Order: sequence, then C-alpha cells, then structure tokens
Amino acid sequence: MEKITINDTKSRSTQEISQLNNWSSFLNDGLVQSNSGEQVSSMTSWRLSAVYRCITLISETIASLPFQLYQYEDNGNKFVAKDHKSYNLFISEPNQFQTWFDFKMMLMSQALSYGNGYAYIRRDNYGNILSYEPLSNGECQPYYVRTGDAHFLYYYVFGKIVEQRNIIHIKCIGSDGVIGRNPIEVAREAIGAGLAQQNFTSSMYKNGLNLQGTLETVGNLSDKALERLRVQMNKFKGGKNGSDTLLLEEGLKYNSISLSPIDAQFIESKKFTIEEIARFYGVPLHKIGSLDRATNNNIEHQDLEFYKNCIATWEERFEQEFNRKSLVPNEKGKFRHQFDNSSLLRTDTKARMEWINGMFSKGAISPNEIRVMEGLNAVDNPKMNETYMQLAMSTVNKLDQNNGSNGKQDIQN
Repeated sequence: MEKITINDTKSRSTQEISQLNNWSSFLNDGLVQSNSGEQVSSMTSWRLSAVYRCITLISETIASLPFQLYQYEDNGNKFVAKDHKSYNLFISEPNQFQTWFDFKMMLMSQALSYGNGYAYIRRDNYGNILSYEPLSNGECQPYYVRTGDAHFLYYYVFGKIVEQRNIIHIKCIGSDGVIGRNPIEVAREAIGAGLAQQNFTSSMYKNGLNLQGTLETVGNLSDKALERLRVQMNKFKGGKNGSDTLLLEEGLKYNSISLSPIDAQFIESKKFTIEEIARFYGVPLHKIGSLDRATNNNIEHQDLEFYKNCIATWEERFEQEFNRKSLVPNEKGKFRHQFDNSSLLRTDTKARMEWINGMFSKGAISPNEIRVMEGLNAVDNPKMNETYMQLAMSTVNKLDQNNGSNGKQDIQN
C-alpha cells in the first residue's frame, strides 16, 4: 500500500474511499433508531442533559490538568524537559487555533461522543514536531488491514493515507483493540428512553391541560357557564399559563388530585435513565447534579473514586499515546508525557495535611517542596531545600544499644 502524507495532493479512488471503517455511519452521524422510537446519534444525544454533562465533565477535567513532557534520570528523579525540542510547544499552544485546554477537551469530547478522537502530528523535514492539529471524525478515519499474520493500520485524512505515527488516536474500548466503540451507540437504548421522556414532558407542557384535579357539580351547567369554563380551561394550556386562577360558578367544586402512581413511575423512570447514562460513562451521580443519595461524607470519597476509576484511565490513554507517537525510539526511556494530578487529590484538606506532615517528618520532602505543592513560591533559603527527620527515630537493630542494655535486659517503656 502506498504511503503518503497529509500534504500530498494526489486524489484517492472511490474504491479506496469506500473501504473506510464505519463510513456510512459517519455520513449519517451514527443515526440509529432506538426501541423508544427516538433517533439517537452522537449529536442528538447531547440534547439530553445527563449525556452532555458526563461528556463535558470528563472532557473539561482532563483539559484542566497540566500536561507536560518530563525528563527522567536513572535515580527516578524527573524534571520538566526544558532542553527537549518540543518544550516550547508545551508551554505555548498545540496549534495556531487552540489552547492546550481546548485541544485536550476536543480530543476527549470526540472520543466520548464518537468513540475516537484524532489529532494530526505535523513535523518538519527532520521529524521534529511543529504542531498537533485537530481532526474531526469526518476528517480522519482508521484503515485497519489484516493480511495473514501481518497487520497494518493507516489513517485516511481528507482522503489521503497517513502513517499511524503521525496520528494521535484517543479511543474508547473496542472489540479489535484498534478502533474505539462509540459509547452513544452502546448506550442508545438508555439515551433513547431519556430523549423520549424529555420530549413527552415538553409536549405535555406545550399542549396538555396542566390541571392537577377534577371539577364536580351536582347538576348540569348552563350553556353560557360551560362556554366560559371552556374558555378558561384553554388558558391553562402551556407551561407559562399553568398558574392562572380558575373561576368556578354554578356550584362547581375543585378536587385536588395527588401524584398518581403513573406519574410516580414516570419520575422514577427518569431517575433510572440518568443512573444508566452515568453508569455508562463511569461518572458518580452527584457529579451530574443527581444528589438524592449524596451526603457530605460520601461525596468526598466519590470524588476520589471518580478520579481513580474514570479520569486516571483517560490520563493513561493520553500519556501512552503521546509517548508512543511523539517520541522517537531513543527518547522513550528518558522522556515521558505526564499529567499533574495534584489539584484533583486536594479534596480532603485534613487528610492532605496529615499526609504532608507524615512525609515531612520522615525526611521525604523539604519545606520548599511542600510550598510548591500547595501553589506557593519556594523560599530563597538553602535550609528550606533540605529534608528533616525526628531525632528520636532509630533502627530496630540499634534499639538495645540505644537503651543501654546491650541485649541483656528487656526494653523498658
């Protein structure tokens, strides 16, 4: 198969273009009818608040975390790779159109909406990275070929074949390990049910009679009273007119109706739909505004679970993909792309201060390192860069010696 770059102008044949994976799905935006009768696609699903909030929450959380290239030394120490050729790219912008926040958010939202997020790595003639340029799912499509024992993966970008090393590909879990499965397609029944419930509620407020009660009379209404009543009832149609006052005449009585079992079941169904969607994306319910079961005690722990079970996995995808595609072979053991998660782990101030105190008292961190972790500037004093340890501490092998017993007497408290 011929290898060409994104800058080549040679057009591809219709037969080659037809081999794109899920091409017809892209043309229809993945539009699939659910059992509820609603047409579900990546874009229509955004109308459902639970889906929109899950996608924006994960995308914005990833986008807000600092992402940097680090240099590792043999002793495990790491430093920002200021001498690397890509350093200026990471401290400025990934491309001329986006900030790093927008770029990371775009990749994540594409992956969560379509199953795959793409960016093109533009290089100079020497292989140095010039920019990371955004690609939509319509502009980039994976091309996976199996020929016996040989496997080949290329990408179609604007109808041109691009080698995989030039494409950043952030993907959801898939069946072949190469192309991510669209989570909207997997969750289409839950999303379709949510859209149907939302449309039904809107239609009810727009066209339905919003009186929660019945009118009772012992006799018959006159034609004039019945006409006046009909005119009044029409005023109650529409959500903005639902609070008008009804004037009763000729002995009419209004009987209020409590919440019917059908209404209660409808509300529970909407709650269940929200839970289903949150479960698909791995997001705690309180993160999308469902606070029915939330307490001050469990929200904090759920925030940590959100990081460990959701955000951390996407961070690992980003880091490994950038390490694999952006670094040349002789750099991969020395340099790594990595997120800074310190801001996410500051949910419990008391527990964090206990951890810092424990690390400091054991000589693991210096006062200046603590200040930097907490967002403060380091103090220009050499003593602030030193580590400290309590003198009362001793090794187990020297307990008898320190007690003055030379091993002949029991240690006294």
